[in-house]
Amino acid sequence: MQRSYSRSTTTVRFSSSNRSWELAVIAKAQALKAFLLQIIKPSSHDLQRRRNFQPKPTRFCLMNGNRDGVAVS
Repeated sequence: MQRSYSRSTTTVRFSSSNRSWELAVIAKAQALKAFLLQIIKPSSHDLQRRRNFQPKPTRFCLMNGNRDGVAVS
């Protein structure tokens, strides 16, 4: 692997044997990402609950007389 440096970014150049290894790693990473997205994918009910979310004032906001429900930290 050869590295050439410039002021703003670092450029890394791969030889042809490393290029095939890099493509194999990218393919495995994409397959793993697709698999994890299928496992972790939220249900339609969860998505609907997120869309309909209405934040409520916290007890801290109510104690300090802040009626719009925005907490100040």
